[in-house]
Amino acid sequence: MNKTRNIGLDLARVTAIVLVWVGHSGFFSIGMNPKFMEFWGGIFCLEVFFALSGFLVGRSMILTITARNQKPAFKKFYLNRLLRTIPLYYLVLLALWAITRQRPPVSCFLFLQNFSVEDLGYFPPSWSLPVEAWFYFLIPPVFFLVYRLLARKHTEKAAVFSAIALLWAIPFLLRAGHVVMADPTWDYGVRKQILLRMDALMLGVFLAAVKRYAPETYRTQGGKHRYLLIFLAGMAVMYGWYLGDLWDHFDDSNAGRILIFTLVPMLCSLLVFYLDNSPYPEKLRGTLLEKLICGVSSMGYSVYLVHFVVFQLVAPYFEGTGFLVSWMGFALAIGISLVVSYLAYRFVEEPLTRLRDRIFARIG
Repeated sequence: MNKTRNIGLDLARVTAIVLVWVGHSGFFSIGMNPKFMEFWGGIFCLEVFFALSGFLVGRSMILTITARNQKPAFKKFYLNRLLRTIPLYYLVLLALWAITRQRPPVSCFLFLQNFSVEDLGYFPPSWSLPVEAWFYFLIPPVFFLVYRLLARKHTEKAAVFSAIALLWAIPFLLRAGHVVMADPTWDYGVRKQILLRMDALMLGVFLAAVKRYAPETYRTQGGKHRYLLIFLAGMAVMYGWYLGDLWDHFDDSNAGRILIFTLVPMLCSLLVFYLDNSPYPEKLRGTLLEKLICGVSSMGYSVYLVHFVVFQLVAPYFEGTGFLVSWMGFALAIGISLVVSYLAYRFVEEPLTRLRDRIFARIG
């Protein structure tokens, strides 16, 4: 197993993957509480992915905008995002077309499906991908322009953090204004709207900036248990709020529609901060569990794209089969998802990574 991998971050990603499976276990009659599935497998797990994505992409984003020679830096950044995001996603869309005999909406290929309830219904789990894709391609040039403007009178560090604060505040204020003025539904109208959710990823970028500009503080503070306790206590409060009020009144709660998509991402970023520095995940190094965690994490993008299609195909064979057999069907669907995801990772993602590295070598 790659010794450069951070097991803590891999553990966070795998936890989110498992919760995504839980969230989509409704295909199978396995008796899970719908409130539990919707909150942990629908809300929380996606915010973990956003925090991780913002953190991991944030490092290269900050290096790109502060580079002395921006042209090759931006070329590498966008090429990396293109090869990482598009080919496998398009391949899954084409496979879904072949399986269902229904042509995907054009918007799905352009990452615009979030603007149409009908189009999003073609491949529902894909809603988070346009949020990230738009973030990858829209935020860096804006980040760069704001940074360059601020860097005229401030240090690099101050300019970077000020730009991050501004780019976090704009989506938050847009979400608050949209909720108050338009009264949208909490799910499609807020959670899945691209421009209203980018603040979740900016929290990850903030973490990346702290790690870059205050590495010693980041390292010594991050592994302290109080951050884990704050995360656990905060999520307990969020879940209690969801159970006690939001489950029945989410679409009527301005505070819920605005703040739960602010506070939960903050708590998830705190979890990333802790796991990136905690020594305890490192105790798994060299064990079978480490191989399992890092293996599933490394093909996490494939699992994200593949599992929903597999669940849809397998579930009809287990309708009305009883509790135990339905659990067996759920386990079978997870197993098939992992096998197909491994093949996608091995024969699509890895070759594209090698291609990327060869192109990067030419760019210099």
